[in-house]
Formats: sequence, structure tokens, C-alpha cells
Amino acid sequence: MVISEIPVRYQLYLCVFLLYLPFVYSTTWSENVATLRQTIALVDSGTIQIGKVGQMDPTVKHLIRLSQFRVVGDGVYAKTSAGLSYFLAPVYFVLKPLLPRNQRERIFLLDFLLAVFVAAPLGALTIVLFYDIIRPRGLTKFDSLFL
Repeated sequence: MVISEIPVRYQLYLCVFLLYLPFVYSTTWSENVATLRQTIALVDSGTIQIGKVGQMDPTVKHLIRLSQFRVVGDGVYAKTSAGLSYFLAPVYFVLKPLLPRNQRERIFLLDFLLAVFVAAPLGALTIVLFYDIIRPRGLTKFDSLFL
């Protein structure tokens, strides 16, 4: 099959997916830690509470000061990105037996899984849907892709 025979929508999806991958993966460990810890809490304990204030490790105490977590009473909760946690939960549930037991390594791998299975596919799908909305408006294929 020649590339020109593949519908433009699939070409666009694949191109945007591959372009998004390096940018959606966190450049530092702490960028998505609240989202990833909430995913772990959802699957492991069935709650959105990440932990208790007195039981958190020093890294999380530092991140609480950086406003990635919100403390309500004695509970610690993620401050942002709850939707990504929910999308990643099924992926984590399925792959949990294969992930390392070390919390730091588990979060690092979950960050990669978040990029590959959630953020990049949803970002690419958004661009394809935008293309589908613009295309019937009388624009040429090139003009639709250019926008």
C-alpha cells in the first residue's frame, strides 16, 4: 500500500501522534506526579485521596509547597489533571502486575504510559476532529491541513 492511498485522516493522526510524544512526556519527574499518584490511589485504594499528611514522603511534602497537591483536613489530593488520572486508571489497572514495586520507578513508567496511551492519542484525535470540522467548510485539503 502506498502512503497516498491511506486516507488523510489516518496520516494526520499518525503524524500528530508521533509529533506529540516527545512533548507530552514530562521533562522533569515532578510535573505529573500529582496526576500519577492520583491514578495509583484510584486503582489501589479506590479513592482520589493520595494519602495522609503525616504519611507522605519528603518529596511529596516538597511538592505540596509547590502547589501540586491540595491538603484538605489530614488528606492530600491532586490539585490538577483529574481527567488524565481517570483516563490512565484502566491502563494502570491492566499493567499493574508488570510494573516495578518501587514507587519512584512506578511513577516514572506511569508518566511514559500517560504520554503514549492518553495524552498523545487524545491530542492527535483532537486535531483530526478539528480537521473533520474544517474540511466541509469549502476549504481545500491543503488549506484544511494548513490550519
